[in-house]
Amino acid sequence: MSNCTNNNCDNLPCGCSNTDWSTTCEHSNCHTPGERCEELYCNQCISHCYDKFDYDVNGQLLVVDNGERLLATLQRLVIAADGGTCYRTAVVGLRSTGVTNASIGLAWAAPLVTSTYTVKYRVAGASSWITAASGVAVNTYELNCGAGQCLASGTTYEIIVEGSSVSCPSVRIYTTTL
Repeated sequence: MSNCTNNNCDNLPCGCSNTDWSTTCEHSNCHTPGERCEELYCNQCISHCYDKFDYDVNGQLLVVDNGERLLATLQRLVIAADGGTCYRTAVVGLRSTGVTNASIGLAWAAPLVTSTYTVKYRVAGASSWITAASGVAVNTYELNCGAGQCLASGTTYEIIVEGSSVSCPSVRIYTTTL
């Protein structure tokens, strides 16, 4: 069994490179693995590597470009299923990139309509969101005490990212600190 620091995402059969993901097991909470690490296929690491394709959704094209990550595609499709045009303006590909007992690293793909971002989180099941940051100009952020958000160890958090110029949130992800 390989350990959780191996990176199997760079050997994609169609030649797409991985630039965002460092370990295949991080997303699966490999500190308490339910699967052997070598059996994991992270959807963050799988890219659409052929010609782009599109589909008309209520007069707006839903486009999947060459190289788009599966996670971003799935999130865009879930948002499109809700109706409206949020799939063009919502953040997609939201994922945790590193988890410790007191921090959660985040990354996402830019929406089709660019903007700055607002990162919100809450303890899973809580009724109100905490705004961690607004006006974020890059596609990464780290929730940690240094940023003013002290996270509790062994706690599950819900996280969303909103484009600051639109009212379309990302999907909600759940991440548990170590």
